[in-house]
Amino acid sequence: MNSIDLHMHSIYSLDGEKTVDELLAIAHESHIHTIAIADHNSTLAYRDIKNTDVNVIPAIEVDCSFHDKDFHILGYFIDPFHPVWDTIRNNVSEMEKKAGLKRLEIIQNEMGIKIDMDKLKELRPNGIYEA
Repeated sequence: MNSIDLHMHSIYSLDGEKTVDELLAIAHESHIHTIAIADHNSTLAYRDIKNTDVNVIPAIEVDCSFHDKDFHILGYFIDPFHPVWDTIRNNVSEMEKKAGLKRLEIIQNEMGIKIDMDKLKELRPNGIYEA
């Protein structure tokens, strides 16, 4: 039986918890033969893939907005090393950082809740603070 999982997130997604090696090991141990790591706005996971017996389909999940609605577009069989993905990742990261700083400003100034910025930076060294 061929088991597949075409929607995994690695640590390169804000909602991912596992390294690429951990995802591959889990897939192998679970007899999942084909996976796709579809991180949000990033293909960095594909730089971490070494020799594996798991078939890996290159993928991405691009966050976008259209007519004031948010969407997640999945792309499969992409070239994960194409420079467009770095551009998207960098642009989205900058937008996330700005949005996070705005949220912190509201929390501290309008809600009166003090944030230990040193502790926050320790917890989120990438500078992206999400709700």
